[in-house]
Amino acid sequence: MSNNTVSVIIPCYNRATMVGNAVRSALNQTHAPLEVLVVDDGSTDDSAAVAEAFGPAVRVLRQRNQGPAAARNTGLDAARGEYIAFLDSDDLWLPDKLEKQLAAVEHDVVCVHCGWRYADRPDAVDVLLPDSEDPTYTAGHMLRWGAIFNMSGVVVRRALPNRFCTWARYSEDRLYVAELSVAGRIVLVPETLVVLRKRPDSLTAHPLWPIDAHRAQERWLAENPVNLPPYEIQAIRRLSLEGVLQFANDAYWARNFAAVRQFREYLAQYAGNARVDRFLTRRLYPRWAYWLKDHCDRVLGRWKPS
Repeated sequence: MSNNTVSVIIPCYNRATMVGNAVRSALNQTHAPLEVLVVDDGSTDDSAAVAEAFGPAVRVLRQRNQGPAAARNTGLDAARGEYIAFLDSDDLWLPDKLEKQLAAVEHDVVCVHCGWRYADRPDAVDVLLPDSEDPTYTAGHMLRWGAIFNMSGVVVRRALPNRFCTWARYSEDRLYVAELSVAGRIVLVPETLVVLRKRPDSLTAHPLWPIDAHRAQERWLAENPVNLPPYEIQAIRRLSLEGVLQFANDAYWARNFAAVRQFREYLAQYAGNARVDRFLTRRLYPRWAYWLKDHCDRVLGRWKPS
């Protein structure tokens, strides 16, 4: 077993009913962490008290509410381990997660990731990583095609200077890992070692999160901290815009017209793109007309599910 020391960072905001189980899954690792840092991001419930109840094994850092990016940065600045393992307060680790990930560390590895499954989808297939002799991600690949990762499965070297973009409400995790890919190799352990427990009030449960995520990525691309070539930036922007359009069309089929109007307002700046123009010019009818159309489509077997 590796002798590398690990600091676990758990950002937490109003997760009093869940953070205790997250902390327990970190403390029960076969490779015991050096420390568990719970960064209470201005919670208004008993989250901090639940974490403090574990005693000296857990260090609680309190700050005003600033979002998960700032909370993780606070943990990074306070951590003492050779490696950092991130764990969201509503997720769980399997007992041998750290042991198996640290076994994959080599001299040029800056980040180790793993597969996961969803606690609320018992019939779902585990989210495993693609088979590859050298499963290394590049910034361009992750931003173009979407990175197969979640922060609860990420272990990084503490010595790295990288920090999360605090100005990004969404996608700060993907941009962080994209920047890590420039510093060295990212290794993917093809095993399910994390259990995700997503709640209805999670950030990505909001139908308009793709707008904020796209806006954050556009700012990041404009600053281009990893010196991506122009052709790659162009490809990323094209595919990212198509992703926003997909969510916009999903909102239309779900008859969430309040969201559709906000997608339209945001996408108006991209008028001239054929697919955007089709969405912008799609007529919105009175709600009763959609009820009638959907009813007829169901009867005739033409219903398109939302």
